[in-house]
Amino acid sequence: PSTRRTDLVRKRDLYERFGVPEYWFVDLDADRVEVHRLVEGRFAPPVVLGRDAKLTSDLLPGFVLPVADLLDADGG
Repeated sequence: PSTRRTDLVRKRDLYERFGVPEYWFVDLDADRVEVHRLVEGRFAPPVVLGRDAKLTSDLLPGFVLPVADLLDADGG
């Protein structure tokens, strides 16, 4: 829970202040990924991607990653 608050509140505010164009929050508890994108200097509401979705980014042309791959990663 403390990590969630740090990532979704404190880091989000810092990233917004310093103009980070995009960040992803991999939520293992909710089985989803939240994509936060900067729009006109502020983060828009996140795009929420479920297990069956594919993660893409305008910042990484051609990048496609199944969300399930992130959620199932064992860190090794």
